[in-house]
Amino acid sequence: MSWLKKNNSKLFWLFLAVLFTYVNSLNNEFVSDDVFAIVNNPKLGDFGEVFKNPFYFLRPLEYWVVSNLFGKQPEYFRLINFVFHLLTVWGVYALVPLVSFAKVKKQTKLSFKSEDVGLVAALILSVHPLGAEVVNWISAGPYVQVAGLAIWSLVFFLLAIKGEEKYYVWSLVLMLLALFTMERAVVITGLMFMFVWLLGKLKEKWKYLIIPGLLSLVWLGVSVLGVGARTESLQVNYYNDTGSVDFLRQLPVSISEYLKLFVWPVELTLYHSDLLFNNWQFGLRAVVLLGLLGSIVWMFFKNRQIFFWLSWFLICLSPTLLPLGLSWVVAERYVYLAMIGLCVVVAMGFVSLKQKWGSDGAIFLLVLLVAGMMFRTVLRNNDWQTADNLYLSAERYSTLSPQNHNNLGDIYGRQRKLNLSRDHFLRAIELNPRYADAMHNLGNTYIQMGEIEKAKESFEQAIKNNPNLWQSERALKAIEEWERKNL
Repeated sequence: MSWLKKNNSKLFWLFLAVLFTYVNSLNNEFVSDDVFAIVNNPKLGDFGEVFKNPFYFLRPLEYWVVSNLFGKQPEYFRLINFVFHLLTVWGVYALVPLVSFAKVKKQTKLSFKSEDVGLVAALILSVHPLGAEVVNWISAGPYVQVAGLAIWSLVFFLLAIKGEEKYYVWSLVLMLLALFTMERAVVITGLMFMFVWLLGKLKEKWKYLIIPGLLSLVWLGVSVLGVGARTESLQVNYYNDTGSVDFLRQLPVSISEYLKLFVWPVELTLYHSDLLFNNWQFGLRAVVLLGLLGSIVWMFFKNRQIFFWLSWFLICLSPTLLPLGLSWVVAERYVYLAMIGLCVVVAMGFVSLKQKWGSDGAIFLLVLLVAGMMFRTVLRNNDWQTADNLYLSAERYSTLSPQNHNNLGDIYGRQRKLNLSRDHFLRAIELNPRYADAMHNLGNTYIQMGEIEKAKESFEQAIKNNPNLWQSERALKAIEEWERKNL
């Protein structure tokens, strides 16, 4: 409570930053997976469905509460994401001053006032456009929820190992809630280990890592057991060919793309599909990755705080970088927790500039940066306003996404621009020859265009690639019935 009283004004200003950045998003519609998970989910208000998967019940429980209190109103579901984003921002402000390590022999002359670093890092996170996806998209909420719970779990963990042991239970409770949200919360254990190791207290405080380690092992086991179901879902529902991925190619592409989006968040899209590069471009991305890894190693000897926060970036991204083909190569929601490390490093740079230039110059530069990021985020919120806005905004940066071409075909079909609709469905099928949903949608477009034979071929191909697609079977029967009556 004393911390809250001492910092209430700064916490209030951070709240205002979050509010002004996202106030235009709260009334956005349900989009993408939200429609399936909420709008068209008849069991949403059934309490028996909440614990269908006892390892990941927290998000369904929240949906159950909101749906029963307010109905299927998107603003109340999205408010959950907003609250956890705010808690994450506040958590960064609380956590950064606690992260201080013993100096190494050849410590650099860089020194930082930790409270200032925490405030600047929290401010950058509050408005950064890379956070727009997890705040706007209700279905991406688990990522911001895990981040909020993880940050505060780490705050209480650090307080505990620094002598205030009463907070250890709170740390465990919050970690458990994060794990009940999604399995990627296992990274909390890795961050805890880094804390204790860099503090030089591993021999003294190793017992504090036992319970977090055991919890992570349990959820890792559950995740391994669920790989088969996840693979089948991707193959059946999304027509993805899962399997091993070329890790040596994926890693430079993923890391360099995340760094680019963090520094220059312009090409934001739901589907980061356009990631094909020639040898020269791939070589440049490999150099970026090697530069990051080299910086981490260098900072281990020069500045342990910078080392920790750069390592944070990789630790938090690690579950999405596994070469299993179960994750997108790049997705903005994946990097939300990870980019906190980058926010802190940037904040250290600003505080260092403040010491060299004086307050006026550094603050002016920070205001420009925050204002620019806030403006970009507000614009990005508009992309999430409706499903049509979302998919049309992705058209420029997702030219190789079969999913987005299928979505665009649907949009233009509803607008009666049938030639455009047909072309997008054909492009989706060209990019993914197993894409049965696009084949079914193409068949419907051909019917509207009066090309019955092409429609029949499309429906037959859809059934061939997905025998469970009853909509195509029904469409074929309707065509056959029409032909009997009219021929």
